[in-house]
Amino acid sequence: MFQNLATNYEPRGIGVWFVSVDDAPDKPTALQILKESGIAPPTFWAAGDLEPFKRALNPRWPGMIPATFLFDASGKLRYFWGGPVYEEEIVPIVEGFLAGEPIDGEADFTLSPGKVLR
Repeated sequence: MFQNLATNYEPRGIGVWFVSVDDAPDKPTALQILKESGIAPPTFWAAGDLEPFKRALNPRWPGMIPATFLFDASGKLRYFWGGPVYEEEIVPIVEGFLAGEPIDGEADFTLSPGKVLR
């Protein structure tokens, strides 16, 4: 789903980046999963202590994985999904963001407890 989003939104100025936070010994397995899943670059690896990485993304992020972040062009976090996110959740938010709606749901870490219907 995320690879499709990346393909569809890249021409509209939205980049999708995949970041692995797997431990170093698991890096080959993580890379193989990305390859088998057809995930195209850019992909990144968060190495070392994850606390500075988490603080840089958002100091209030407790660290649950998976996590999805929507940043604007200035680097401001506009929306956060903790745990799995579904296409029917993310697409309306991204479309609204692209339409200039005041998307700013980053402070609520309970936005994605499971599948949310809008």
